Amino acid sequence: MNKAKKIIELIEQRMGKPRTDAERRARHKAKFGTDKLPPRGTGRKMGHGGGMKEEEERVRVMVKDKRGNEMKADVVNPNDLFGEDGPFWKKTYLLHLSLGGNFVINADSKQDAIDYFIDWAEDNAPGYLFSPEEEAELEDDEREDYIIGGNAGRMLNEPIMREQMYEIDPKSLRRI
Repeated sequence: MNKAKKIIELIEQRMGKPRTDAERRARHKAKFGTDKLPPRGTGRKMGHGGGMKEEEERVRVMVKDKRGNEMKADVVNPNDLFGEDGPFWKKTYLLHLSLGGNFVINADSKQDAIDYFIDWAEDNAPGYLFSPEEEAELEDDEREDYIIGGNAGRMLNEPIMREQMYEIDPKSLRRI
């Protein structure tokens, strides 16, 4: 069983109970690539082993999903999305990751959006990517479930299903 499936099972077993430290550590390791946990209740902090680097501006927006539910999302490429003349690329996508996190990406296509996300994650949230050691441990049939992209050809550590990534109207975004 691969790492992402194990973590999803841990999350599904909670049934309203707070996560144990072991569950928190496994989830944090998968998302941010580190075992060091922030104190309970503080959420993801900038510069804490994953997340955004402290010197970078974190741009967050409120966005509505397909069902009309409003949620917070990180903007992967804010300079392209919020340029002086509006969005630089033709399309804007919302990406939901089952391990946690919502991301808005401005791109020409879904593949470009995935490439931008993987490049961004490599610098800002490496826990969303398999390490080279983890990639080497995957069997060939397991590799088919995952997406490889970005400039360095890194592998996202969870498969993306069609319902997890879709086009949105950039005019509906509200900066927070």
